[in-house]
Amino acid sequence: MSYYLLLALTLLGYMTFWFFISIFKKRNDVADIAWGLGFVFMAWLSLFLSGFFVKAILVTGLVTVWGRDLPGIFTIATKINLKIHATWNGKKPGIIFT
Repeated sequence: MSYYLLLALTLLGYMTFWFFISIFKKRNDVADIAWGLGFVFMAWLSLFLSGFFVKAILVTGLVTVWGRDLPGIFTIATKINLKIHATWNGKKPGIIFT
């Protein structure tokens, strides 16, 4: 099997799994968290499949640092956007979160 095909199928399976988990729990933030960690997962899988070269290790480390912070950024940005939207529409922000 091709290297890129294996990575694509693995990513498809990973994201499909988390999509169904988010539907089951009825919470979209589960998929948001999986999005950032998906980059980390793919970087490490790619590193193991391609070999441990200096550039590959460096890129995997940088993607790990970046992808680890993505879920927190999405969660904070979503809460801020919802509060701004609620304030502009004259509603209490707590109503949106329940």
